[in-house]
Amino acid sequence: MACSRIRIPLLQTWAVSRQLVNITAKKDKNYFSSSSCFQKRKKEVKQKSLSQLIVPVPIAPNPDDINAGAEIAGMLPKEDLLRLLNQFQQSEEIKLLAAENGLDAHLFHQAFLSFRRFCIDGDAMPTELHIVISDILAEADHVHSLFPYYYEHARKVFPHLDCVEDLKKISDLTIPASWYPEARAMNRQFIFHAGPQFISLLL
Repeated sequence: MACSRIRIPLLQTWAVSRQLVNITAKKDKNYFSSSSCFQKRKKEVKQKSLSQLIVPVPIAPNPDDINAGAEIAGMLPKEDLLRLLNQFQQSEEIKLLAAENGLDAHLFHQAFLSFRRFCIDGDAMPTELHIVISDILAEADHVHSLFPYYYEHARKVFPHLDCVEDLKKISDLTIPASWYPEARAMNRQFIFHAGPQFISLLL
């Protein structure tokens, strides 16, 4: 009888402790899952490219431009023009060429959106660009011929492309000895004062 009286409280204690362990495990699981989500979010923010912080400059067509290209090569069908521009964007050679000129995937896409709006929404396209597009649609030229005009537009959308090398040199903090070259080139004169009076002042 005494053994049964002792065993029942022990069983109750074991059941309560088991419940506490389960509750603690659930809390720990929620904590670690939320912590892992935080770490994942932190990693995503770290991995965010600096190019995504650059705001593109809006480029609007000049209303005073004369549509001389249409008079020379004729009007460009919007559907054919849109198909040609999409073909230009999907070209792997164009993406590689853009990367070599400082345009990563994000900048390339943003510049392309601006270039497409410029070509489709504008009433007067630059004459040379109009003629090149007309030749490409007539299969007298290749779609890659659009890249110089696209890159010229991209340099207006992202002006920093003109000074990428200078920006790299300015932001390079790996060689402190090259910092402030003009200040380092200055001839300096050091005067050292020593004596009991200066020591007493310092004390």
